[in-house]
Amino acid sequence: MYFLLIIKGVVCMRYILKYRLDNGMGLYVVLDASSESVAKTIPLKSVHSLPSQYRFESRNFQSSEKWSIKTKTVPQKGNHQYQYFVVDSSGMRSGKIKGLGVKTAIANLEREIKINKVCRIFLYDLEDIKKKRKSSLRKARETLQSKASTVSVYTQALEKEEVVKNSGLLKELTLLTNMTLDYMSGKYKEVPFNVILGITAAVVYIACPVDLIPDFLPVIGQVDDIAVLTWVLKRFHAELMKYSEWREQNTEKK
Repeated sequence: MYFLLIIKGVVCMRYILKYRLDNGMGLYVVLDASSESVAKTIPLKSVHSLPSQYRFESRNFQSSEKWSIKTKTVPQKGNHQYQYFVVDSSGMRSGKIKGLGVKTAIANLEREIKINKVCRIFLYDLEDIKKKRKSSLRKARETLQSKASTVSVYTQALEKEEVVKNSGLLKELTLLTNMTLDYMSGKYKEVPFNVILGITAAVVYIACPVDLIPDFLPVIGQVDDIAVLTWVLKRFHAELMKYSEWREQNTEKK
């Protein structure tokens, strides 16, 4: 792919468009277009081909940068990692690429794979995730310091529309809430604190996904509410079933 293209007599320049996704993460789109206004319309035509967690709308647009044709960017080593999606006439390809920044990552990508001249390159900034991942457990610890803050966060999670719509998940999330509150009140101590902490970290994320990302997510990028809750329910299923039996027995006694 070249920095300067002439298609049907129209001179095209390369643009780097930055978007901020609803989950707070950064995504860059690199493409060639005749103007910035045209460049901003192109990604929206192919965004549907991306996995759901990477999709965005025009309102997510933050800024654009025209990539100067005077300076050729050469491949360079760097530790800034991106998830890339290349959409061109051959379909869509994805993987991970490193660089010092967006430009060197693109240069490294062009060296690794063959890219058609007319394409769209989406770069999802994985370093954003690494930075935010550090905060979820800390926030969970703070939340568990008081019953009021715990109730508030779990209530926010229970009221999330996309969770409530799924009655099965709502039932399980309610059970998780009761187990945490019974643990805090001292009624139920048959569960390790680390389990309560992990569950609360996920619930905190569900309540406010823009600010936090669960530290324990096994696959970077899967940060939607349902993915988080499903993983937590699977990870702590045994503990949850144990608590459910305890709760039924104690309810029968009353």
